[in-house]
Amino acid sequence: MRDATLSLEAVDGNDGPFLFDLFFQTRRGAFAPLGWDEGRLRGLLRSQYDLREAQYRDQFPGASTKKILVGGEAAGRVDTAEEDGRLHIIDFAVMPGAQGRGAGSGVLRGILEKADAAGLVADLHVEAANPARRLYARFGFVERSNLFMERQPAAPSAEQDRRLA
Repeated sequence: MRDATLSLEAVDGNDGPFLFDLFFQTRRGAFAPLGWDEGRLRGLLRSQYDLREAQYRDQFPGASTKKILVGGEAAGRVDTAEEDGRLHIIDFAVMPGAQGRGAGSGVLRGILEKADAAGLVADLHVEAANPARRLYARFGFVERSNLFMERQPAAPSAEQDRRLA
């Protein structure tokens, strides 16, 4: 997958089933100890998903939601919003089958390059047990509280200065 084309595409009205499946696939493991059948688990996670989506819309009405495409296939999502000198990474998820293959790193690199060029602090919330914390740390995010991480904008490189001039 590292050689596959990575791109972002605006989410549209047809993406609802994919976005819920992404939510389900990335969270089902946390509920495995319950021993619930898939139908019951889907019901629980559907309720959580719907509540979370409503909360995102209320808290970040101007947010941008993009599908992550790898080789033209939907592989994840990223939601961002700029506010008060900050770039909030509201949601960032990659399908389990696409994790560890460079898609998340590639998307995060692009987001942070834009944040750096605009001088924005990037921040996000991430569960303490989420292995993605290692990815965020590699990109310069530091823990500010149990669930909150942020990254100061990097100084532009000489190459970035030339591109921005």
